[in-house]
Amino acid sequence: MYSFLISLLAFSFIITILVFIHELGHYLAARSVGMRVEKFSVGFPPKFISFTSNPGGWILRLYFYKKDENENWKWGTVFKKFIRVANKVGSDTEYCLAILPFGGYVKVSGILDETMDPSSTGASYEYQSKKTWQKLWFTSAGVIFNFILAFFIFAISYSFQGYYTNQVDYVLRDIKEISFEKILINDKLIDNTERYHTDITYGQNKDLDKSKKIITVDKKSGEIILKNGLEKNIRKVEFYLPDYFDPNSTKITPINKDLDTFTIFTKGRKVIIESQNSSGLLSGKAIGALASIQHNQINYEISPAFRVGIESGDRIISINDEDVRYTSEIQKKFSDKKEKFKIIFEKNKKSLTEYISPIYFSPELTPYGEEITNGRIGVSFSKEKLPFSESIYMSAYNILNHELFGIKTIAKNIFFLITGNLSLELMSGPIGIAKISGDVAKSDNWLSGIFMLMAFLSVNLGVINILPFPGLDGGHALIAIIEKIKGSKLSGNIQIRIQQIGMTLLMSLFAYIIFKDIFKLIF
Repeated sequence: MYSFLISLLAFSFIITILVFIHELGHYLAARSVGMRVEKFSVGFPPKFISFTSNPGGWILRLYFYKKDENENWKWGTVFKKFIRVANKVGSDTEYCLAILPFGGYVKVSGILDETMDPSSTGASYEYQSKKTWQKLWFTSAGVIFNFILAFFIFAISYSFQGYYTNQVDYVLRDIKEISFEKILINDKLIDNTERYHTDITYGQNKDLDKSKKIITVDKKSGEIILKNGLEKNIRKVEFYLPDYFDPNSTKITPINKDLDTFTIFTKGRKVIIESQNSSGLLSGKAIGALASIQHNQINYEISPAFRVGIESGDRIISINDEDVRYTSEIQKKFSDKKEKFKIIFEKNKKSLTEYISPIYFSPELTPYGEEITNGRIGVSFSKEKLPFSESIYMSAYNILNHELFGIKTIAKNIFFLITGNLSLELMSGPIGIAKISGDVAKSDNWLSGIFMLMAFLSVNLGVINILPFPGLDGGHALIAIIEKIKGSKLSGNIQIRIQQIGMTLLMSLFAYIIFKDIFKLIF
């Protein structure tokens, strides 16, 4: 129950902020070009509270269940009060907070939306009476405000918490890729085991996120992690340790706070991790095995960084004569498969030039089958607090990358859904997002985690809404552009049909995803 409440509160907080900012963009854009705003709602009906702007003040209404004249319980107004404000002109705009936190809307006069009302009087304040650029400004403003919100969250985070730079944190002497054998998820044999990566590191769990498919041999034991590739709803994982791991000295443990909800079996090299009851789920992104590793059991390679003399505290300042300042830039450079890279690194305030050959492990597969190959040189990088001016630059840089990558990913996902190469099972809706929100809220760095999740979802919300699909902001923008090119407005009937098809498809997909999430929680 506690976990459910945390997830609900975290999800409601994140979604309410995202929806409010998105709709605020539409609202301010509408007012800036003289459109009449009839309603501003955060959440979907039924309404819980509303304020209506009237001449001389505000009308406050509260809504709940009450008996009607036939003694039937119905949702309606249970409280109404006029709040006087001297000299207030009033706009007749109703500002609502509704019950269902799955979205919101701004209703302007003369726009065809989910109400399917095509009527227009031709008044100057109506949407249909506005110029094309004004329509595009209104339809895109919500997306723009989502990007602005993400921009400020990223900038503040980088300024106060830091960003991974070009300074080396530690260097691994030896590296080698390791893979498990015969992986089963929920009793289903996984054919493409490349999707399920293996990482190894030494020390405490705080170092797990530094491993990046790298193995070291400076000590006799290490932590090996099977990343299951699925973030939730896994009840059983079964795999075989490679021959070079001693099953008698291997301790298996899931990387998850709720360790008591799992049962772990070891039968020689075979490892089985499963939930103890029907409600238990292996919800972590990784399952780990603390394993004994001996020098003579594996043929290791000297790491490229160690080979050229890179040490902790050094800075990689140039790759192939192009300056690099951040870890993301370095990783992007090494993703290009080349035999050698010219690098310049700074050691004790002296610049040294070397040629380095990254080690390319087996490609990682995305859920839609795209291979991603990253070169490894055997280092991790430090996080440093950035000056606010620099954090602004990195925030804009990352949002642009997220936006372009998001549009590319969504376009590919739609294509693969149509061709049958991507299953709808991989999609997650409000319930899935609520669970992720709860997991973040229960983490050690919950506050920063909540806001970073909010920034990520804000960018994704913007990317999705900008798609030229009926019922979305991009769909309204596309119609405005078509009318401009055509030189005349589309008929009301055509617009209604377009809107009906779009809303039917969107609501069907939305209902399916919610049903799928509920089904996974129950079964």
